[in-house]
Amino acid sequence: MSNTVKKYLVIILALLCMACLTAVACKSAMYTINFETVAGVTIDSEVQSGYEVKKGYRVTFKLVLADGATGEAVVTANDETLTANSNGQYSFVMKADTTVRVTGIIAPDEYDVTFGVGVEVEDDDGNTSIALVRSEFVLFFDPDGNALSEIKMRAGEVIKFRVKLSVYYDGLAYRVAAGNSILSADADGYYTYTITGAVAISVRDLPETFDNTFLSREDGGKGTADDPFKIKTPLDLYAMADVISNTMNTSDTYRTAYYSLENDIDLRGEKLYIIGDATWEGSIFAGVFDGNNHTIKNFYMTDTLIEQSDFQQVHLPYIGLFGLAQASSARNAGIYNLNLKDYTINVNAAQGGATAFVGSIVGYGIGVDISNCSAEGKIVIDGHYNAFTYAGGLIGFQQSAYTSDNVRYYSVVQSCSSGVDITVMQGNVIAAGGITGNLNTYEENTTAAIFNCYSTGDIEGAIRAGGIVGWVTANGSVENCYATGYVGASSNILLMDNAEGYAYAYAGGIAGYVEYGAIISDCFFKGDCRASAVEGANYQFSDGIAAHTEPAGTAFIHTNGTLIRNCYSPEDHKVIDDAFIKTTLGWEDADWKFNGDGTPDI
Repeated sequence: MSNTVKKYLVIILALLCMACLTAVACKSAMYTINFETVAGVTIDSEVQSGYEVKKGYRVTFKLVLADGATGEAVVTANDETLTANSNGQYSFVMKADTTVRVTGIIAPDEYDVTFGVGVEVEDDDGNTSIALVRSEFVLFFDPDGNALSEIKMRAGEVIKFRVKLSVYYDGLAYRVAAGNSILSADADGYYTYTITGAVAISVRDLPETFDNTFLSREDGGKGTADDPFKIKTPLDLYAMADVISNTMNTSDTYRTAYYSLENDIDLRGEKLYIIGDATWEGSIFAGVFDGNNHTIKNFYMTDTLIEQSDFQQVHLPYIGLFGLAQASSARNAGIYNLNLKDYTINVNAAQGGATAFVGSIVGYGIGVDISNCSAEGKIVIDGHYNAFTYAGGLIGFQQSAYTSDNVRYYSVVQSCSSGVDITVMQGNVIAAGGITGNLNTYEENTTAAIFNCYSTGDIEGAIRAGGIVGWVTANGSVENCYATGYVGASSNILLMDNAEGYAYAYAGGIAGYVEYGAIISDCFFKGDCRASAVEGANYQFSDGIAAHTEPAGTAFIHTNGTLIRNCYSPEDHKVIDDAFIKTTLGWEDADWKFNGDGTPDI
């Protein structure tokens, strides 16, 4: 090897060594910083604990002390004691891996403050004490309106709060206690208490849930036709729902009983609980409820229930004042002379992930009669895309029942009105109607029918939408009815979903989809109806009376076709006034109250 080559090799090796030494030097110039503080102290610095910081960098920071913290801070960086400048700022230069420690500060003690209902319990030795339980009927709020359940406070701080009892506890006397100290409210209804340690704030002396309901009152009734159970208060409604849904109650005493609404009930914006929520096979309503022309108003309903045992949310498939109602061996289930007003029903079938049936009065009815009832409210549905929902202004799914030629139960809705707006926000609502979602005749000679009813609500977003009924199955009947609201059908189902039948959207002034053998007779429509489908114009149909009908022989050779008889809509260009309704449609004064504007009342 020549001397020249050797010189070049020496130079290259020297350069490589220098690069390596430089890399090592660069790496060694970065140091890690950690902050360690006692409770009640936080560090305000742009350099966070655990960061790598370059050698020679000046780290600056401030201490932030919790309210009420006492003592004098001692701050060290490794073994060096740091002193704050006039701005309260500490600093040091990074020379090695450094731990900054802050001591000398004493944080104030924090105590748990909990809120609930105080219930007297007894141990095995017979000793009594007060246990705190949560209740959706008793709420606590601070002056800013924030709900209180469990918070932390320091000794010496003052808690100020008010108590709101549910309408279900309306008029009941109670006391408020902090630990064993009884508190008094000020002129504005607020209670105050100075914190000295952990404390339970409770409402006491409330009666057991059903101590003051029809179940225990002397005038509560016996549940017979001659002496029905008397429903007078919101708590009576709650007790009725509870006793029918209670798994411990296996008898039919309450499910098949007679009930009488004795007065109007205002729920003041609170939740109305479903009677017959189908949480188990016995949770159905098979009795008779007479509203006596009274009104239940100002409430909301949902398709969820909070199980009190573990406070877990349960989704319910049947939503209405009566969730699942059906005939008993003795008779049809019946709801009569009842008015519902000023309410919203929210259904989140998308979250529940299953088929849902929703109606203001009945969610799903089998062999149910509804007569002389009215409803004015809103139903809002977030549907599921893999399951169907049925919705009706009065009843979601109306079905007759047939066991044999000797045991059959018709289902009739008559002399009823609905001012219920049904809005589908998303998902697949297969059928929605102003009175009924699906009118289902179980057997040819056991009819499900709607007579002498009207709807003024808007129906929007169902696949099969109708002013009176969304879907009429074979042999169903709709007679002497009218609707005035907007009817809008919508289908988001694609052909590729292998569900072509549901890719069609049907909007009908009276009925959206009507099967063979069904009858639509002596009806009229005064609104507007439209349909839309993602598959386009060939899959969307609207009509002033019925958007889909079927010819004879649709199912079998001998079956009759859909019969649309003597019905009128704006498409017919008729003046539909009181005279026309009486003369041409044959409606009678005994069934209707004619008021001169062509939209008679029941």
